[in-house]
Amino acid sequence: MGSFFFKVKREMVKVRSPKKRKKTKVGRQQPTIRRRLGDLQYFGWRWPQVVGLPAHEAERRIKQDCPGVYCEVVSVNALLTMCYCTHRVRIMVDRYGKVVKPPHVG
Repeated sequence: MGSFFFKVKREMVKVRSPKKRKKTKVGRQQPTIRRRLGDLQYFGWRWPQVVGLPAHEAERRIKQDCPGVYCEVVSVNALLTMCYCTHRVRIMVDRYGKVVKPPHVG
């Protein structure tokens, strides 16, 4: 039974019939999202100058700079979703109604 037998046996195992071939699965591609040019109009805008102001004053200044955004006044400890909206600005306020963090679009 020497080494020749094992070489032959190893080669015999490699032979497969065409019926046993596995079909390859075609991967699904993610659909491309086409955005309008105006969707990212205010991308990256920040307002560090409104930190320390009352919420209504900060909202007025933000609306003056960007009239197309929606301002949302929320508490610092509030639970928030991590979704990114190009027309929303969240204004983080403390319990006294003063802006704590610089608001930004998103």
